[in-house]
Amino acid sequence: MLIRQYSIRSLLKLTAICAVLSLFFHYAWAGSPWAIGVVIALVALGVLFVVQGFSFLILWSIASSIDSASSIGSASSIGSASSIGSASQTASPFASQTSGGTKTANGVTTVTKSKESADEPIQAEVIQPEEDHE
Repeated sequence: MLIRQYSIRSLLKLTAICAVLSLFFHYAWAGSPWAIGVVIALVALGVLFVVQGFSFLILWSIASSIDSASSIGSASSIGSASSIGSASQTASPFASQTSGGTKTANGVTTVTKSKESADEPIQAEVIQPEEDHE
């Protein structure tokens, strides 16, 4: 969900932003050159966001269809583990990526245990705070 809760503060901010935009549009309609430039810039920014969203949607759907087609074609037998695992990895462009014992998701990197060291216990290092000696 994009907007979780409505608060009076967020509604007042939205009202103030709409009032400023309305002022820009009014001055642009009246023929003020600076307001016409601001309105053109705002409209261009809106068009830019829409074009970027549509291009991402189109390219993501093409990439996911190519990935699913290549994973189905590369499997030697129906239902093999390689075809099942690779088809589930293309679910979302925001899914976490795993490489070399580290897992990166949304810019946060965590270290995972490798299969070779799965039986070894994890050694935790406890750091005690220094005591004040007076």
